Amino acid sequence: MTPEEQLEIVSSASYYYFYAIETIGVATAFGMFIPRLLIALQTLVYETLAVVFEICLPNFNAQQI
Repeated sequence: MTPEEQLEIVSSASYYYFYAIETIGVATAFGMFIPRLLIALQTLVYETLAVVFEICLPNFNAQQI
């Protein structure tokens, strides 16, 4: 995997990071804290795992399991 491909993966995930952080802020301001916080944290975890899997295991294919 080339550095350009790695950068593309990370930059696509950064949108979801921004969305999750923004969601935490909005949820706190409007008192919808717990459900929105859980959704945002879930998004952060999933995107982090997706980036790790795509960069560290570029030949990983879940359908082979």
